Amino acid sequence: MKKLVLFIPALFLIAGCTTSPKVDIAAEADAVRNLENQMTVAYQNRDIEKLLSLTAPGLVHLVPDVPPITGIEDYRKRFETELADTVWLWETYSMNIDFVEVSLSGDLAYVWGTDLLKKKTPEGIVDDPAKWVDIWKKTDGQWKVVLNIWNR
Repeated sequence: MKKLVLFIPALFLIAGCTTSPKVDIAAEADAVRNLENQMTVAYQNRDIEKLLSLTAPGLVHLVPDVPPITGIEDYRKRFETELADTVWLWETYSMNIDFVEVSLSGDLAYVWGTDLLKKKTPEGIVDDPAKWVDIWKKTDGQWKVVLNIWNR
């Protein structure tokens, strides 16, 4: 009986030492939402360096009618060209976050929503709406986009 009395508290002690610290899911979701908003401002300002600071080195970027863009250098090349194109009116870019979900472990999140960008055409300025998903991964305490997908 004495062994059992000592065993049970020891079991609780071991269990308490092996549990992961609680993650504040709401705070992490707010942090990711804030980063998405920073990304919007970076697009509006054509700030490629800010966009790159929010992406993981192994980023995968999937867009319609273009082969997958993998890695930060390919992403840089794409967006240097894209942001320099005067057909797209990046200052008009707006984004709506429809949903943010953070994993219980607090190291993965996904966000989806819609956006709107205006562009110049021979008929005048038109809206170009899209849908998107971003997958974020927290590494070394920082959230970075690891996968970005959008379509019309």
